[in-house]
Amino acid sequence: TPGQVNAGQNLGATGVQGTGTLAIANTTASSPFLTQNIFPKATAGQTVSLTLTGTLSSGTISSMSVVVPAAFTGLNLGNVTVSGTGAGTAATTLSGSTLTITGLAVDQLNPATVNIAGLTTPETAGDLTKDGNYPFTVQTGVEGNLSPLQLPTVTVVTIPIANLGDVDANGVSLDVGKTVAVQGVCMEENFNSTSSTSAYLQSGQPNGVLKAGINIYSGQRSLFVRGNEYVVTGSVLNYNGLTELVVAASSQVVQLGTATEVPIPVTLTIAELTAAHEAYEGSLVRVVGLNKVSGTWALNESGAFPTGANIILANGGVDLTARLNVGSTALTEPIYPAAITGIYGQFVASSPYTGGGQIQPRDQADIEDGPGLRLTFAEFFLYESTTLPLGGTPVSSVLTVSRIGGGTSGALVVALSASPTGLVQFPTSVTIPAGEETATVTVEAIDNSAFNTAGFTNVILTASASGSGLSDGSTTVMIYEDEASAPPSGTTYSEWLSGASASDAAFLDYVFGAVTPGTLEPSLKPSIAVTGGNLVLTYYVRQGTAGLTVTPKTSTDLAAGTSGWVTDGVTDIAVGTPITVNSVSVQQRTASVPVSGAKKFLRVEAVQQ
Repeated sequence: TPGQVNAGQNLGATGVQGTGTLAIANTTASSPFLTQNIFPKATAGQTVSLTLTGTLSSGTISSMSVVVPAAFTGLNLGNVTVSGTGAGTAATTLSGSTLTITGLAVDQLNPATVNIAGLTTPETAGDLTKDGNYPFTVQTGVEGNLSPLQLPTVTVVTIPIANLGDVDANGVSLDVGKTVAVQGVCMEENFNSTSSTSAYLQSGQPNGVLKAGINIYSGQRSLFVRGNEYVVTGSVLNYNGLTELVVAASSQVVQLGTATEVPIPVTLTIAELTAAHEAYEGSLVRVVGLNKVSGTWALNESGAFPTGANIILANGGVDLTARLNVGSTALTEPIYPAAITGIYGQFVASSPYTGGGQIQPRDQADIEDGPGLRLTFAEFFLYESTTLPLGGTPVSSVLTVSRIGGGTSGALVVALSASPTGLVQFPTSVTIPAGEETATVTVEAIDNSAFNTAGFTNVILTASASGSGLSDGSTTVMIYEDEASAPPSGTTYSEWLSGASASDAAFLDYVFGAVTPGTLEPSLKPSIAVTGGNLVLTYYVRQGTAGLTVTPKTSTDLAAGTSGWVTDGVTDIAVGTPITVNSVSVQQRTASVPVSGAKKFLRVEAVQQ
């Protein structure tokens, strides 16, 4: 198993004396790879341990020979010891690089361990063909009659990430299928936060010739911390042009502590990147002067789970794909022209894998805005009034206008406008004072009789500062119409906040709130909030009602039919223990769903069997 103790076995005929299994491990006392078959490159004072155990039908193994790889130097008979209950009267001899041990008494219950100390491991840098695999050739049996173990006993010596950069004519690493160990600094913990790990290690600065970064993929979770140094053992895989190390177990990831030298992004043109895909793949790079050609800067949340998005950027007429991955927190679109830092990846659906470069920003610090205006709302949706069911919501929000770049030496007058008009009221301009970067205004929803049949309208707010050299900024706020609700008793319950619905409002009062059936004023009303990028619905459910099922669901369309509301992506938890209200036991619960990107709705369905 990669990253664990390797085993070899002599598969002689059943009942033949001298068959056994052998485990090989690093037993250097100070080694971070203790008990594994991993060794650091070009390091003196290493101890290789070979433990021989007889098989069920083996009888007694009295002799063994070990051919130490020539690349392991420092072999000395004085550094060889034999221990264990099967050591017998062991005697050792050395001829060249072949070590012979006689006088053993090894069987299934009595193993013997041969420790070979004082070895210096090979240097694997400077030769891209080196994969770090060094087999110890072992034979076992009785004196004068030895047979080779048929499974290899291999030590894995760390190799530079550069050694994985040699590829064939189709862009596929020549090391695909091999088990290797590499050392590097974690530059990204995980670009696939929902189910697995897709991290990146880098060693040194890329130079356009030698590979410096590598993707690490695993079904295991929480393996890496950015800025720490690791040795990772895995199987080399080509995934749509991207060279990966696939890790099967957490034991294959060895943390060496906080890195003393963390690579910094290298600034390159798009042409320089695309001319040397393999050399820059997996490394942290920076590209400046980027403008958007197409795409939406947001995770795609149209399905059950968020997925990544591709945005086409360009500089000087040359395109570059920005890949916004699940797991990235660089969710605020840049002000263009922008400089973007990110891990350089590759995705090509079929051979040859010689294109498909992508820059993958990790967080907002990787985004350098061009000079411009940025608008941000404290609330991304507004309601026309506070008289809506479920207690109502604020009809106004604070809009922050920020100047990014261009300095703060003078006052800046910013003009504000909205499209469509007539749905919000706000000042037509705001002044950012000298020495300040931001100013705020209040934007209020206007109550009017015209409303969208879906119950909401998007309003785009735009800011401009003529002659300032700052590009315009814009943002969208969602206005919910209360004319579409106003439910009389006994009809459909309002869906404005929770989206809860039933044919009998009295039943809803009974389920949600613990009051006398037939009223529309439950004492514990549901509430909505946006917290940490999640739309969160807090609600209270009556306890002790046989056959009652309450299920939160989400949709991107408020008017969606039954099949359009799903539980995928919704988290629903009980908060604390049930409480008693009006002599009724109720349980507080919170349902939440991520809201970045496309709009989201939550509702709670109650079914009585």
